[in-house]
Amino acid sequence: MTSKVTRVIAPDFRIQVTSSANATLPIGMPVSFVETVCNISNAAETFPNSVSITGIVPSGLTNVAINGTDWFALLPKFGFVVSPLYYSEKYIGAYPIAAGVCLPPLRISGILNLSAVPVFTLQGTVSAPDDFDQRNKLDGVTLTVTSTIPPVVTPPAKKTVTPTPTVSATLTAVPAPDLVTFLAGSTNTQVGQHLNYIVTVCNGNNADLIHAPGPIELSSVLPLGMDNISITGTDWHVSSLSSSVGPALLTVYYAGRYPVVGGQCLSPLSINGSVLASAQPGMTTSVGVLTPNDVNSSNASTMLTTFVSPALPITPTLTPIPTPAVSAPRPVLTQVLQNGSWFNQGQTVKLRDVLCNQAGAGPITSTTSLSLMNTLPPELTNLSVTGRYWTTQFSSMSGSAVIFARYRGSSSLPGGACLPPLYVQGTVGFLASHAVLTSTSLLNTPLNLVSHQTTSSVKFEIALNSVKVINVSRIIIATNRDIPYR
Repeated sequence: MTSKVTRVIAPDFRIQVTSSANATLPIGMPVSFVETVCNISNAAETFPNSVSITGIVPSGLTNVAINGTDWFALLPKFGFVVSPLYYSEKYIGAYPIAAGVCLPPLRISGILNLSAVPVFTLQGTVSAPDDFDQRNKLDGVTLTVTSTIPPVVTPPAKKTVTPTPTVSATLTAVPAPDLVTFLAGSTNTQVGQHLNYIVTVCNGNNADLIHAPGPIELSSVLPLGMDNISITGTDWHVSSLSSSVGPALLTVYYAGRYPVVGGQCLSPLSINGSVLASAQPGMTTSVGVLTPNDVNSSNASTMLTTFVSPALPITPTLTPIPTPAVSAPRPVLTQVLQNGSWFNQGQTVKLRDVLCNQAGAGPITSTTSLSLMNTLPPELTNLSVTGRYWTTQFSSMSGSAVIFARYRGSSSLPGGACLPPLYVQGTVGFLASHAVLTSTSLLNTPLNLVSHQTTSSVKFEIALNSVKVINVSRIIIATNRDIPYR
């Protein structure tokens, strides 16, 4: 057996706030706002005397007037005032309010003053005890206000009539509660930043006691552009928060110890959130407090405007790419014999010097500073040297000769590459016989260059002298005295 669910139809009120003024106005200009409440179509009727509009007129208006047909002012209780002020209006017209019916408008008017610069935002909220849908319960309008004062037109002079003095009765002031609201927070912020407001409520120094159960009710209109709204505070009970994203209406009750004596301040209430881009160029937060018998509403509400600038551009955090370690250059010098290792007198000995940079090593970037010094044995004569891009100089053409060679080619030598060879040759002299000769080549290395092989040598042998040696035991030399005279 399945149960049947019956859909309960409830009233569903909507509020719309409009202004007859231009979007941009100078100070000193009159302005009027209209708040209209409707019960949407297909909604149910509502209980008698249950619909009310509450809100805060922020700082920036003088000569504030609130009026509307069939609307009864719970607060404020007196005529023209200067904002900020908290207002509460109850509809006392015809009930029930059928679906699709709009109530007579509530009008709020005043003259803009310097406190309204640069933006003035008025918001209102509608509530009914049997309306459970919290959508569209809050609406508002924002005006841009400049500090330019319009020209003043002087009206023609009128005849002054002196009124007849009247006798007034002396009234004795009766002590009453006098709640004062303070709102603290940042006045400048950026999109994306955290936002925190601290609300403190105090009973005036000479005010009367506030007895249990009070109530002490605090309402706040949280502005457009405030996100992730949260409320914290000891002894405060959150009755309703219409949305976690502004605009939103907050209502809390004081649930601490009573009575609240004159001069006593309640524990603070913290309102937290973050700033959206829609809050630019400024956002105004309003708070007001209400308790029975408090007829001084001029200090019961306050507001704070926070100027909002664009978010700073996000600089991406770049992960540095590690620079691979550059290997050091490793020059290697090698000297080799090109035409054997045994020679006879009169034969040519050919040597080759090769300077390379070891494979896998870093480049040699100063090859023009490289030079070789080749020391040859004294038994070699008729010396000569050749090599592409090499300039050479001899200390001697025979004997213990030293060859100085400097490279003048390309300026860089990568790993695994070699410079053009240096060729040295000489002739074995006839005095060399049955000897082992040594040729040595030396690399003159720059100070910033590390070498593993800067010296190279070769040895070669000279065969036994092939010229016949005549062993003469005695040589007779004839002189003219031995020759007979003829």
